[in-house]
Amino acid sequence: MRSTGPTLVPLGDARWRVVLNGRIIGHLDELRGDGGVRYRASRYRRATAALVAVGDFSRRRDAIETLRYAR
Repeated sequence: MRSTGPTLVPLGDARWRVVLNGRIIGHLDELRGDGGVRYRASRYRRATAALVAVGDFSRRRDAIETLRYAR
């Protein structure tokens, strides 16, 4: 089966669920501040039952790709 690439599902004004092949792989938050726009990639950790930040990125595509390949 070929991957179609991640899809963003809006959850609010500045938050998206990131879905790959029908599976939720994380969340993306848009952070606005004095330094401009940043994107925070987060994954759900079952052991702690919480979202854990994977990193902050200046490009949305970089944040999405990190979620795609991070385990």
